[in-house]
Amino acid sequence: MIVTVLVTCVLFGEPANAQSIGDILCSVWWLIHDDIGRGLATLAIVALGIGATLGKVSWGMAIMVCVGIGVLFGANDLTWAITGFRCL
Repeated sequence: MIVTVLVTCVLFGEPANAQSIGDILCSVWWLIHDDIGRGLATLAIVALGIGATLGKVSWGMAIMVCVGIGVLFGANDLTWAITGFRCL
């Protein structure tokens, strides 16, 4: 994600102030939070569940990935609760 932010800043050539970086991060968040992101998260959870059932992935790793996906999709609400700013 850091690489995406840096590449976007370099390509658009905007000054690196808090507002433009915040806008870029919100754009990245919307790309992940869109239907494509939900579909990929669903496929990842299904694949992890099958892998954990067959013993190829530990249950701890499967749970950690599921919690990480939950945090990713709940990041907007978490940011809003802490700072009062919401990506719109």
